[in-house]
Amino acid sequence: MKFKRLPYLKRLLRLRLETLNDYIDESHENLIAKQQSLDYKLDNALEGIDDSDNTQNIIDNHLDENLKYFKDFPSYFNESSFLIVYSFLEANLARICKLARLDINTYNPKAPIITLPKSSYLQDSKKYLVTDCGLSLKSKENVWRKLDNLRDFRNFIAHNNLDLKQTKNLTEKAKKKNTVNYINRVFKKCVIIDNAEKYKIENHQLILDTLKLTEEYLFYVIEQVLKKCK
Repeated sequence: MKFKRLPYLKRLLRLRLETLNDYIDESHENLIAKQQSLDYKLDNALEGIDDSDNTQNIIDNHLDENLKYFKDFPSYFNESSFLIVYSFLEANLARICKLARLDINTYNPKAPIITLPKSSYLQDSKKYLVTDCGLSLKSKENVWRKLDNLRDFRNFIAHNNLDLKQTKNLTEKAKKKNTVNYINRVFKKCVIIDNAEKYKIENHQLILDTLKLTEEYLFYVIEQVLKKCK
């Protein structure tokens, strides 16, 4: 029996996806626990205090911590986690391209695939799989469409920090707004305007949903390659 590289990668991906999912869940739970701890500390600190100055000092100190753990930390966590998931998708789809070429050539040595992927970008990887490897990926086009819009959202985070003020071109600004509107429509209102034209991811469910789409599409592509190797 000829050795297939992609079934091994599929097992490895399953383990890494589970680990990534656990990291996101546990990090989110730790943040929630910290928020609850802050609220508990404030209630205890204020208990039995009648002096208005002391009360205000305690509240002011709490507001500083509140800003950190209820606003800044969630924003940093959600945005960085989203970028991690997207990078996982992009890197592993590119890896599938390379292994697909090797596995398909092993099973079809009379007509080998000579070309190599031009880049590891998401769209280039899909084009390579369809054009060079001869895969039909149409049955998951709805999943691809979501991932492609998430790619635009990823670029908005990576290049503009979700801040529309950094985009001067009106056409590009309208495109970014359309991307956010699409994300909110498909993923249940998960991106909000924090202040002025600065957006933020409101909760971590968008990251978990993106991870599920990533798993679905990567495993689907692997199965399509394996069909060509029979």
